[in-house]
Amino acid sequence: MIRLLDKIILGSVEQWILVRGVDEQKPIILFLHGGPGLPMMPFHQHFQKDIESMYLVVHWDQRGTGKSYSENIPNESMNLLQILSDAHDLVLLLKKKYGKEKIYLAGHSWGTIIGMNLINLYPEDFYGFISIGQVVDFSQSLNISYDFALMKAKETGCEEAVNELIGIGNSPFIEDDTKLSIILKNVGRFGGRMYNEINFRNIANKCEEYTKNDIENIAKGLDFFDKYLWDEIIKTRMMDKILELKVPIYFLCGKYDYITPTILIEEYYKKIVAKFKKLIILENSAHYPYIEEPDKFSQIIIDILK
Repeated sequence: MIRLLDKIILGSVEQWILVRGVDEQKPIILFLHGGPGLPMMPFHQHFQKDIESMYLVVHWDQRGTGKSYSENIPNESMNLLQILSDAHDLVLLLKKKYGKEKIYLAGHSWGTIIGMNLINLYPEDFYGFISIGQVVDFSQSLNISYDFALMKAKETGCEEAVNELIGIGNSPFIEDDTKLSIILKNVGRFGGRMYNEINFRNIANKCEEYTKNDIENIAKGLDFFDKYLWDEIIKTRMMDKILELKVPIYFLCGKYDYITPTILIEEYYKKIVAKFKKLIILENSAHYPYIEEPDKFSQIIIDILK
């Protein structure tokens, strides 16, 4: 059994990766976490055991995230270009260390922005990309999220939510942090973030590789990313930027996702021109299918990689 927790240097900053599997000769799949600032590493034991039997699975806590959080990270380095550079350096490191010509790539939410850019810039490095909760257009997403939350608030007779949502006025919501937080709070309230009630911390506490301090640093990392990266996320317009790909792509969506609304991903999927593409909808998930439907998620990943 391979279980390597390793501190490496990417872009002059110490960052942590976790490599798990049964054989170094197996193909590599690298997961890019979302958030930004929400690592997948402390949840690996929840969904990836079967994947490890067939693939070498790599998790990376990006600069400022989880195990890679530090108060010494330069604020000016917290931008998409730097994180893309870190990610590309990591891909090259993995290819060299394990003697691979290419690797598989998977990204969740914020990680889909990184992943899309990587496969667009460096298609020669990848067999394919698995997009989980693709970020398409944050401004459009907010409009859809708002309509969903208001509809649910009215359906359930939740006057507090109705008053909050009507009170913020009409779109655009994108430039107002207060409006943004009210929309996202109510999307979560009505199951558009998590369709099933699951305690993230309880799962993370079971991770062998994560200490209590690492778990506490997740919250610090989320705040750190929020301060410096949100502007780049809300400006994302994938349909204006990346429509042609040279590698296969799979879109995994939670049916009830209203953080990165599935209806918008379906629209983007139709416009994508790729060597191969496929859309897969998980019927009992919202924004976190790897947490909400771990067995189903794991089997889908294995089937894709086969």
